[in-house]
Amino acid sequence: MKTLTFLTLLTLSFLANTVNAGLDTDAIANHVIAVYHFESTKKSDAGLLYTEDSGPQNLPGSLLNGASLANRGKSGKCLSLVGDDTFGTGTRLFPHLASVGFSIVAWVKRPQQNGGLVFSMIGQYEEDRENVVSEIILGVTPTGNIKGTHVTYPTDTSVILPTQDENISDNKWHHIVYTLFANTYTLFIDGKRVLKHEATVFPGYFGDRVLFLVTSPDSRRRTLIDEVGFFETGFSTYEIKGLYEDGLATFLEAMPVSPQGRLTTTWGEIKSR
Repeated sequence: MKTLTFLTLLTLSFLANTVNAGLDTDAIANHVIAVYHFESTKKSDAGLLYTEDSGPQNLPGSLLNGASLANRGKSGKCLSLVGDDTFGTGTRLFPHLASVGFSIVAWVKRPQQNGGLVFSMIGQYEEDRENVVSEIILGVTPTGNIKGTHVTYPTDTSVILPTQDENISDNKWHHIVYTLFANTYTLFIDGKRVLKHEATVFPGYFGDRVLFLVTSPDSRRRTLIDEVGFFETGFSTYEIKGLYEDGLATFLEAMPVSPQGRLTTTWGEIKSR
């Protein structure tokens, strides 16, 4: 098992317990787990600064350790991270990511620096809140390459997909995606597939809660982040192109989710109308 900072996990675990209180779990469309546009902040009753989730689960994302919003987003405002700044939330509505696929999408603008950037979906158990048992991570390495990781620690099973000759750390906006679709792990940059790997091992995804963490550990220069989405479904190459060209809000409007959690149309059908 992998151990993270206890205070951060404890805070996010508390959020996982509180934000889902009273929800009708049968009515939640889990294929869209959470979507953040970072346009405004509010304060919770506990005094935590947060930004709203525009997805169906309504998971407020907390700004921890100095994380803030900036006015220089891809569209409007955006998340700003440097050093120990952390953005996170959690839910007890545990997604079945291993069986139906997953996607993590984001716009990122960052200069070259020694630290990396991670978007994590962390699986853990209620009785052991310090430890991580499963992780799905979209990362940006210090070299500016991107990396997808899917790992379960109890069985030490993993799939790691790193690019080699990319560099998005050029202080320009780039759209990055890590997805598992049709039994294939794929990384995208700016709407184009840059690396894929057909699954030969299946790490699975375990726990009874999932925490979402966005952080830029050991970085000394600011990273800007916008239009972040976590999904319990994979997207095709054509869908990723549409997402990149038309934006997250338009993409989701064109691809509504039914009460059964199924995407009810395809991007190709919408675009051809």
